[in-house]
Amino acid sequence: MVKFLNDILVTDNDAITTLCDFRVPCNEILADHEFVNVLCKSSTDYRVGLLGILSGLSRRFTGKLIAAVYDDKSDKVVKFIVVDEVE
Repeated sequence: MVKFLNDILVTDNDAITTLCDFRVPCNEILADHEFVNVLCKSSTDYRVGLLGILSGLSRRFTGKLIAAVYDDKSDKVVKFIVVDEVE
């Protein structure tokens, strides 16, 4: 999956970076899902994005997470990587 994400990142970096940055409100049930990575802005404000879902899918089947690596200056995604579980 990471190879695929890196391949499409090269095709349209702006679109993929925007998708990685975009999160939508979600309910507490999704926020508590065993595999989906959700941003918790407060005790009642949960946000989920495409990368949180894809990373959860990877974690479900491989035990590894997918992360986006950003360039500090441009704030663009430069690559996707596989990382070990983070506690």
